[in-house]
Amino acid sequence: MGRPRKVLRPSPEMSSFGIWLVVEMNKSNITILDIVNNVGISYSVIYSWIRGDSTPRILNLIEVCDMLSWATNKRPYDLMSDAICKFPEAVYAHK
Repeated sequence: MGRPRKVLRPSPEMSSFGIWLVVEMNKSNITILDIVNNVGISYSVIYSWIRGDSTPRILNLIEVCDMLSWATNKRPYDLMSDAICKFPEAVYAHK
């Protein structure tokens, strides 16, 4: 019997992208550990995205969206579009 899966919950301390990522991970039943193991991004990097300390590089974002799409009926492109709109830089670009 393995360790129980840790489910993250969106919180006000998270960045808008972090909230989006956590919600999509929960919908897909994917954990940070799943992303670490399948995409090869470190735990600390993913947490920095969630906190808003940094944003993912485009290639990492593509890999994560591809992984999320495996567990949903969404196309990777649609997930990418949603994700990019959550970055603060994208919000400022709309003003």
